[in-house]
Amino acid sequence: MKQHIKFSWAIAAVFIAFSFFGYSQSCLASFTFNYGANGLVTFSSTSVLTNTATTVYYWTWGNGAPTFTGTGNAGKFPSYTYTANGTYTVNLFILSSAPTCSSGATAVITITNVNANACNLNANFNSTQSANGQVQLNNTSTGTVAATTYTWSFGDNTPNINAVSPPHTYSANGSYVVTLFASNNVTPACTSSFQTQVNVNTYCNLVAAFTKTNNANGLVNFQSTSTGTLNGYLYHWTFGDGAQTNSGTNPTSSHVYSNGTYTATLLVMNNSVMPTCSDTAFQVVTVSNNTCGLANPTIVTSPNNGIINFSAAGQGINANTSYTWNFGNGFGSFLASPTATYPSSGQFGVNLILSNGPGCSVSKFQTLTVTGIPCVANANFTVVPTGTAQVWTAIPSFPWNVSGVQWNWGDGSSTYSLYATHQYSASGLYPICLTVTANCGATASACASYSIFKSAGFVYINVSPPAIKYNSIISGISEPSETLIAHIYPQPNRGIFELVHSAGSETPTNVYLYDLYGKCIKQLFWPNTLQPLPVNWSDLHSGMYLIKISGSQGEILQKLLME
Repeated sequence: MKQHIKFSWAIAAVFIAFSFFGYSQSCLASFTFNYGANGLVTFSSTSVLTNTATTVYYWTWGNGAPTFTGTGNAGKFPSYTYTANGTYTVNLFILSSAPTCSSGATAVITITNVNANACNLNANFNSTQSANGQVQLNNTSTGTVAATTYTWSFGDNTPNINAVSPPHTYSANGSYVVTLFASNNVTPACTSSFQTQVNVNTYCNLVAAFTKTNNANGLVNFQSTSTGTLNGYLYHWTFGDGAQTNSGTNPTSSHVYSNGTYTATLLVMNNSVMPTCSDTAFQVVTVSNNTCGLANPTIVTSPNNGIINFSAAGQGINANTSYTWNFGNGFGSFLASPTATYPSSGQFGVNLILSNGPGCSVSKFQTLTVTGIPCVANANFTVVPTGTAQVWTAIPSFPWNVSGVQWNWGDGSSTYSLYATHQYSASGLYPICLTVTANCGATASACASYSIFKSAGFVYINVSPPAIKYNSIISGISEPSETLIAHIYPQPNRGIFELVHSAGSETPTNVYLYDLYGKCIKQLFWPNTLQPLPVNWSDLHSGMYLIKISGSQGEILQKLLME
């Protein structure tokens, strides 16, 4: 029988499109594909987009291979070589911002032209970097039939070249998708391709510097004079006296010192590109004019299984001294000797501000280690249908403070992300299992069987966050109204996003990040809410967090979903 599919063009009708996480549906995913020789398939996104510049493409090939992520033409026109004949379900998920939207599409492809005896060519490479953007690409391709041609696409819009292991120089820092195409002249043609992302971080002309001005009663003003061509600076001020670090996009800062000599530090980071470019500057600060009497405060604690008693000691404390405590667990106090409860063992940042009146205050920051609280992981979840027999929702139990997660869907596939979507192609009874690892190290697993029915096409399970009662997490904050004053773009994200204020002003605003135990783990200063605040918290684990935005216009909480 003549085999027609080997070189024929086949255009796939993409028959399912879906959206995620509540995004506005202003884009629609779709794609076509065509077959090449020996398992090679080239794909072309035909998605309807409102902003192609910010679109990220996520491709899964249906054979267990890692998800391919790309932008621009690299993400829009990928190719993939299958090594075994069979039927595969290919998925495309697109995510755009400004405006924000998401959509997905899927299609089934059938591979029949893989000849293992004629071709086992496997393209592969790794890379090493040197100064000024130069990357050496090291060809590690294997196969019993030697390739006659190696073609490289560098992902930076420069022309493709034919070479075995070429060097390439990039003109700017950034992430680039590099593709190697290997082929030979056997009949039928033997081809293979390999793609990976190369992160270039060799350009950095950022130079940190700052000035200081001493004022009355120990007040010192700092002004960054840092230079460099990169934009989107983050400034991290450390004052050298144990006070809490001041971080944000404001190039100025101030601090009240007790009399003495200290080393102030400025860490400047570029937040507009990944990986980050940074530099550090130091200056000695000498203060001798603090006459208000407060000096050298210390924080005294008496721990007891997560219930901690606090008090303060230091020069100048009297009956008129006021106290402002931040316990690092989402709570605070104005008492002289307060008590705080911690939900888990770990390290918490405690900050104390003492004041004897206007212009007379000192602060102290101290890391508190809490022990003796059992480490517990919670893996419970429920799965329920959501309006249609074709879509179900999985909801993990609250709290959801984990560093690792695995979903086993009962059909031989697994997902390692916190919030995910899974597709079933057939009805049946599926044992779904969830395994979690808590931040404290504990692990737990839970399984339950669900009868999944379908009427047509595929059935999807979407993992969604649990409902949150904000008052149970952080005291003093009510649930946000339907008219929010700030938004997160994109949402969900991988720790790199913008805060946008819909009723902004030049009034300073503080931003706090809490985990779902109520522990405050990060803090930023938003000096001008008329401008978006770029945030880079890519060091966080996947999961759900709470962002508190506090300013003169009030306080609100927002969910932050980390993939």
